[in-house]
Amino acid sequence: MRHQRNNQTAGTPGESGCRKNCFVRSVALISIAWLVLTGCTQLSEIPRTQSAIEQQLLVRAIERSLEKVDTTALDGKTVFLEVSVNSSHDVMDAAFLENRIRAWLRERGVRLTEVAEGADAEVQVFAPVLGTDRGESLVGIPSVPIPLINIPTPEIALFKQVKNRGRSEVQLYEFEPKTGEFIRKTPVSVGESKYDNHLVLFFFKYTVSDIELTRDSAEASPSGD
Repeated sequence: MRHQRNNQTAGTPGESGCRKNCFVRSVALISIAWLVLTGCTQLSEIPRTQSAIEQQLLVRAIERSLEKVDTTALDGKTVFLEVSVNSSHDVMDAAFLENRIRAWLRERGVRLTEVAEGADAEVQVFAPVLGTDRGESLVGIPSVPIPLINIPTPEIALFKQVKNRGRSEVQLYEFEPKTGEFIRKTPVSVGESKYDNHLVLFFFKYTVSDIELTRDSAEASPSGD
């Protein structure tokens, strides 16, 4: 009897070690499977400076801010134009904004000149704000990283909203080209755009957006719509 008890006691550490090994293997297999699945999702994301949605948000915000600017004081004048954009903006945004403003003024019948000498007015356009914002709100359980393996758990969303906003602010200053004397300025003109994604009860998705609505499309729409 004493011999049998010793055998049983000696077998206990082996069984405990087997359980630990099985647990470690199970965790490792689950971690590998999770890593493969999440890795596939991450590979589908292509890194880029600006997405198409962000570009549309910026363009619509710029267009809407310009639409509100009153340029009647420049009618019949030859204008020397300068555009100043906040230095924190991307260079491509600044170049696009300047070209867009030039085209917008010409569309309104303003004559532009590349030389200040001989111009009837010097106009400086300031764009202190030009950018996009993103915000999220979630009702549910957010994704959190698993300790040690640093793999996130899946997000469980009863309701989720992802807000994307574009904003542009524009103001025109007019000066006497010969003396530099201040003549007038326009109020700050603000243009905004939005693109919001919603997720309800895990599966139901819908988007609320105004980036497809342009001045041309509004003018082309039948009056009865």
